[in-house]
Amino acid sequence: MKAPQLEDYQQLLEHYAEAIKSQTTPRLELVFARVMRMLIQPSDFNASLPQPFVTTARRYLAKKPDALSHLRDPEVQQFFLSDLYDFVQLKALRKKRSPAAGTD
Repeated sequence: MKAPQLEDYQQLLEHYAEAIKSQTTPRLELVFARVMRMLIQPSDFNASLPQPFVTTARRYLAKKPDALSHLRDPEVQQFFLSDLYDFVQLKALRKKRSPAAGTD
């Protein structure tokens, strides 16, 4: 897997937005699983994310009981994806307004 960047998250999270609109639970589960795997990959973009995103993904994929218990709830998964979606959208807007800021 290549190092995930802003554009990779934008593309994947578009599926999230579509799944929310159509209330497609299996698609949400797939997006959540893919996001978690992307978050643990080393990349400049992941390093720019708020640490709780990466830490949560690491704990979840390491099957830590507290993370599994908390993230078992589909509503919690949706909140996680929603927060990440919002953050990615803000990063994209910032990059669009100031191309030099795209590496933040």
